[in-house]
Amino acid sequence: MGYRFFFGEVRAKIDAKFPNLNGEGGDPTANIASKSTINGYGWLNSLYEVAKDGVFTRSWEYNPVDSVLNTKLYEVLTYLSWKSACAKFEKVYNELHTKMNK
Repeated sequence: MGYRFFFGEVRAKIDAKFPNLNGEGGDPTANIASKSTINGYGWLNSLYEVAKDGVFTRSWEYNPVDSVLNTKLYEVLTYLSWKSACAKFEKVYNELHTKMNK
């Protein structure tokens, strides 16, 4: 987790310069359009995101998507919870870092 602190300043600058990347600020019309497009796929977004990360990929047996589908649900949900916690941490860290630099 140390790399998050190391790159925290860079991440804060990117968030400030490109607010649409993290889903906050920026053009409200663009945010609404991107949300309505992606939200229509529900759990499928999570499936592809986990497959893209490659954590559960067993290339000798399955492709990345099938690897996730053949993994125990509890393991996949635990991984998604961990990713969510990391994202929340980064968001709070970036907010605090931005406030301190003002």
